[in-house]
This record gives sequence, C-alpha cells and structure tokens, in this order.
Amino acid sequence: MSTMHSPILLLGACCTAILIGLVDHRTGHMPNWMNAGSLILAVALHGPLGGPAELTLAVWGILICGFAPAVLFYLSRGEGIGGGDVKTLMVLGAWLGPDLGLECQLLGFILLAAVALGRAAFQGQATALLKRTVQVSARLRRTAQEVALVRTHERFGPYLGCSTALCCVHQYLIHHFSLQLLFA
Repeated sequence: MSTMHSPILLLGACCTAILIGLVDHRTGHMPNWMNAGSLILAVALHGPLGGPAELTLAVWGILICGFAPAVLFYLSRGEGIGGGDVKTLMVLGAWLGPDLGLECQLLGFILLAAVALGRAAFQGQATALLKRTVQVSARLRRTAQEVALVRTHERFGPYLGCSTALCCVHQYLIHHFSLQLLFA
C-alpha cells in the first residue's frame, strides 16, 4: 500500500494549508518560515513512512505542483499569483504527491475564481475583472489607474486551505471505506 496518502501525511497537509491560509487571510503574506518548515517536515516524514520510493514521489510532487504556478508567476510578473502561493503549492506537493496535490490546487483555483467573479458581479465589475484577466494573461498592461480599478484583492491561501481540507477528507474517506469493503 502506498503511504503517500497515509492519515499522517493527509493531516500534515491539512494543518499546513489551513494555518498558512489563516495567516494569508490575516496578513496578506504566506511566511517563508512556515513553508520551509512544513516542506522539511513533509520530506522527513516520507522516509520513515514509505522509504525511497515515497521520497521520490514527494520530490515529484514538489516539481509538478510548483511548475505551472511558477510559470504563471513569471509570465504575469507576480500579478496572476504570488511567490508565497507558488511555494505553498510546492509544499502541498511534498505532502500529498503530484496527484492529490494537483487536485487540491485545481479545486483552490476554482473556489477562488468563483468567489472573485461572484464578488465582482455583485459590485458590477465582472466585465472589468474578466478584461483585466485577459490583459494580465496576454501581458498587455495599461495605465496604473486602470489596473487599480479592476484588480481583485482576493487571497489564495484561504481557498487553498479549504480545498486541501476537502480533498484530504475525501481521500481519507475513500481509503477508509474501501478498506472496510475489502475486509467485510
């Protein structure tokens, strides 16, 4: 059995994402010391829990979960995603591996997009937000005043914390109930 989704690693990922999400919500920053400490702990736990194969899977999780956000950070000049977000996604890749790490990442982006678009629609700025998204994606910047008018100030951390908790609970329940069915 793979230990990549063991309860210890799922709990570690949940705690990391929720704590970093709370800090991001309160301060607007994802501290490097929290990311670095969690990354070291995640990698250190993979050795005793699963050996070199699981450690390799953790490294792949770091690389795969961090690649697309790092490219987005570079191409958008930090406007599409922040550096702390990239590092936190890499840490979650270490805890959860590439498959579940990407699942948490995707759900977090979906939650963020839905709330940001809903909030912009409520304020009558949905079209402006979508236009700004296209501009950032195409790297077509206008004046600083136009940028300030249509920019959303949603923090990714809280949505990543929610998505990670949902994905980890879902993964635990699937694993727990599939074992009960096998031995029933």
